[in-house]
Amino acid sequence: MSADQLIVAFVSSFLVLGLILTRVNPAVLFSSGALAYLLTDLIELRPLLNSYTHPALVTLILLIVISTAFERTRMISTIVKLCVKGGGVFGLFKTLLATSFLSAFLNNTAVVSVLISGIKNNKKLSAHRLLLPISYAAIVGGTLTLVGTSTNLIINGLVVDQGLPSFTLFSFFMPSLILLCVCTPLVVIFSYLFLKPDKDKLSEERRYFVEAKVNEDSSLIGKTVLKNGMRNLEHLFLVEIIRRDQLISPVSPNEVIEASDILIFTGEIRELDDILQLPGLTLFDQPIEVLERNLVEVVISPTASFIGKSVKECDFRATFDAAVVAIRRGDKQLSGKMGLHKIEPGDSLLLATGHDFNVRKNISQNFYILSTNGSEIKNGWKSWLLGLGFPIAIFAGAYLYVSLPESLLLFTIVLLAAKVLKPGNIRRRFPFQIILVVGSALAMAQVAIDTGTIRTAVEFILFKSPDVTVWAAFISIYLITLILTEVVTNNAAAAVMFPITIGVASAFDVSVMPFIMAVLYGASASFLSPYGYQTNLIVYSAGNYRLLDYFKVGLPISIVYSLTVITIVPEFFPF
Repeated sequence: MSADQLIVAFVSSFLVLGLILTRVNPAVLFSSGALAYLLTDLIELRPLLNSYTHPALVTLILLIVISTAFERTRMISTIVKLCVKGGGVFGLFKTLLATSFLSAFLNNTAVVSVLISGIKNNKKLSAHRLLLPISYAAIVGGTLTLVGTSTNLIINGLVVDQGLPSFTLFSFFMPSLILLCVCTPLVVIFSYLFLKPDKDKLSEERRYFVEAKVNEDSSLIGKTVLKNGMRNLEHLFLVEIIRRDQLISPVSPNEVIEASDILIFTGEIRELDDILQLPGLTLFDQPIEVLERNLVEVVISPTASFIGKSVKECDFRATFDAAVVAIRRGDKQLSGKMGLHKIEPGDSLLLATGHDFNVRKNISQNFYILSTNGSEIKNGWKSWLLGLGFPIAIFAGAYLYVSLPESLLLFTIVLLAAKVLKPGNIRRRFPFQIILVVGSALAMAQVAIDTGTIRTAVEFILFKSPDVTVWAAFISIYLITLILTEVVTNNAAAAVMFPITIGVASAFDVSVMPFIMAVLYGASASFLSPYGYQTNLIVYSAGNYRLLDYFKVGLPISIVYSLTVITIVPEFFPF
């Protein structure tokens, strides 16, 4: 191997190991890899900067920005309400299909985020039974079109860089439709087998956990739990009292409240009237008046800068202009002082936010926004402009003389002029992390191919294993991509595996398209854990799931999905 190839091999190994073995932000790892290539003269500055403005990346950013406008409408939640109406298997089936087709054109993370609040409030279907299937439906639905998921757009950008024809909007619609038809009934069946609604009844009563400290001058002091009315709260239940490091649980109705007691409540904390009627309390060491501010429900992202820190150590007020009101973690019963619990990816927090929350640039790195009390786009001409203008922009970019980035940019400008999109919302959700990851990945992939590193590595492997067939190579690429997706997320898996597909196809002297499609579908095959795909993480706490739930429901789906991909891809994209 040449010196350049050794550098690429070292940096690539460092990147993959960093993604798998550490919690370092993927944006930092990919940016470091691209910088290493720049410093070693494997790439020049101008091509590197061009990768951060690649048309595929611009398209992805604009789609995410436009999705923020859809989050402020009731269109998506209205569609789900119509589907859920009537409940039962048919209601679940309709909801999954609606989610899949919405995810084919809108950012599927945004779709799932909007759906969660409507699904949790419906009385027909269990949220525990519905939310994980919704995530799976969004994943499969995202493969239907070029714009359905960020992975598709990233791979298309890499395809164009190799001088291959760009994918069209519906290049892989038919194989994906077959996947959807095969997987959706199975998702319904396995959700009914393994996700029991009786568990959800408990979760409806015990959602969030909130810590309230009794002030020194509180009128609650000296009275029993019963006399203070804490047994008659409509939405909350007092589960623990922490008194001078002593844990009192269960709490007797005759327990007398003392000064500085820490009261741990559980329940539907968004109904704050229960808290407000108890005088002399502070929440998570925050004054009770913060409850008059906007309430925002968020899920902690795997890229959050404060993972592993306690709630108190995070200093939410200074960092985000927000105060923690309540916390929730899957189906786990949190115990003890809430402020001392270490933040984990997938935790749900209820935040009382100030005016600056929406303009902080670090929001998208740390949180997925589930619901907010912010302004909505009411039904009217603005809603019609958004609902009709978006598909027109998509189809104009796909079939007319303007490109997709151009049509989406024009539509974004129209939305800003009409005040359907607001600069504050864009700043809050602008995907800086994705820009760094995708831009760096595009540059690094090109270097790996141009230096011949991938071809040399593939030829070495094939020389060591001369009996390897094209089919075996195709299946191996798919399975490796699937495993990487579960471990290091979908976009990173696609970026790492794409150069290898070029080398493998060249070594066998066959079409590269089936191998590219193996990566495309493998990178969207995250069904086994909350951490491989954003939508899986978003529903983790909202649906009160355990890791075992993902494995029980996701394993058979993953097997059937994989067998279907391996069978049909070569039929649509022959070697």
